[in-house]
Amino acid sequence: MSVTSSADAAYSLGHITANQFEGTLDALSVDELDRLARLSSLTEEQARVLSAHLLARAESLCPTRNRRADGGELHPLAQRLVAWWHGYAGSPAKTDSNGFIVEVADMGSEPAEPAEPWSKQQIRAIQMTWGEGFMEPGGRAFGKRLLGLAKVTSNHSVLDLTTGLGGTAANAAKDDGLWIDALEPDPDLAERAREFVNSWGLSDRVKVNHADFDNLELPARHYDVAFSRERLFAIKNKKQVLQRVADSLKRDGALLLVDFTIADEHANHEDLNEWMSTEPRRPFPWSSEFYRQALEHLGFEVRYNQDISEDYTDLINQSWLKSVRKINDGEVDPQIEKYLMEDGEIWLARAKAMKAGVLSTRKIHAVLRNAPDPE
Repeated sequence: MSVTSSADAAYSLGHITANQFEGTLDALSVDELDRLARLSSLTEEQARVLSAHLLARAESLCPTRNRRADGGELHPLAQRLVAWWHGYAGSPAKTDSNGFIVEVADMGSEPAEPAEPWSKQQIRAIQMTWGEGFMEPGGRAFGKRLLGLAKVTSNHSVLDLTTGLGGTAANAAKDDGLWIDALEPDPDLAERAREFVNSWGLSDRVKVNHADFDNLELPARHYDVAFSRERLFAIKNKKQVLQRVADSLKRDGALLLVDFTIADEHANHEDLNEWMSTEPRRPFPWSSEFYRQALEHLGFEVRYNQDISEDYTDLINQSWLKSVRKINDGEVDPQIEKYLMEDGEIWLARAKAMKAGVLSTRKIHAVLRNAPDPE
């Protein structure tokens, strides 16, 4: 199958079955597979077939016996990444006789700041895996689909509640002409996001600022749309934050969330605690049902509350295949290897928790129907 152009690929994909599609993949190079994975024309079944093939190809590129297929030694960093993704590494959390983490109080404290918070090397490592301006899976296409739930246009006033490196906001401003207030609870990360947005010449459309989520202040009835990606689970006072967001939305304003939630409140505590112990900040995840109840209490109508864990894990795996290949080809600067490892450990733990059925990734779309005057 040719992947020389998106148009040709889109045409051919629409005329073959999943089995026929699977039969073409062995003939493609890793670069061609990478381009194929980016096509929006893939069906859901084709995307799953491709994800399984990518994992198998990664294993053949980096076998766990620590030698490449050509007999050469595997790069030590690639060895560890492969071990992580196959579940051969990683230590469980320390638990008591009831299965709960022993050092819960320590988890709640903030870790010591590194000598150079959010260094250029760390940002390079993160973007190597997730794409320019991103620190989470899916990149531009994922953000576009999220905002598409609310049919956002240039006439809307938009709030990015957890901007990260600024990729979702910057691409939305560039592609759709949006005007966005972008907030980031980490002051050093906010500065990096501001630098990224400015480098794209979007400082007039995307205003990046640090926000103290313990004392969040937002203009009343100002925004048409507010969104947040994969960060609220680590915020303890979510109810207060969501109340402030509700007060800042206009009537019929939209709230769009992607967040990690507890998949089963009665799930294995050891699996849940193991994941929690790997997070850089202590997580405070809600269940999907608690999210629904909290949002409805604030006057929202929850229109969409979907478990996207399977597709989300596929996105993680596809991105890490590329990172493993770069490592094994010697394309990774040794100065950024440790940051790649640190980020990899976090995402491995999340993927394993989703596979174990104790954690899920939810995509939520809620509309503010009952909008009384803010208190």
